[in-house]
Amino acid sequence: MDGLFGVGVDLKPTALLQTKVCYTLWKRREVHMSTEERVTALERSLVATQSDFLLHLGEINQSMATLNKVVTAQELHSREVNHNVTMLLGVTSGQERDIKAIKNDLGFIKERVEQIDRRLESIEGRFTSLDEKVEQVLRQLAALTQ
Repeated sequence: MDGLFGVGVDLKPTALLQTKVCYTLWKRREVHMSTEERVTALERSLVATQSDFLLHLGEINQSMATLNKVVTAQELHSREVNHNVTMLLGVTSGQERDIKAIKNDLGFIKERVEQIDRRLESIEGRFTSLDEKVEQVLRQLAALTQ
């Protein structure tokens, strides 16, 4: 304590009782307290200090329990986030492999489509020549039937 009622005086009931006891002891010194009275006052002060200490210890225990719950919850959330990130990394690496395979297959498919286009052009050319031949045959038949 900084002074009789100076800076740092706690105004909780137990602290107030302790302050009263200290003030009372200080006041009684002027009256020349007997040893028994001083011991009694000291015992009261000690009891007040002990109860105050136990009260604060209980509050600290409650705070620690709350803090432990929060830390445990954060650890669980952290594990869940790590698990989800690992899953996403696995999925993306799998997708990366799939995309590379698709790109490779796309080149092959492009070549095949070009081959099919060339074949279709050649078949189209054959149909055109067959159409011309069929028209020729029809003209000749028409000329023979007249």
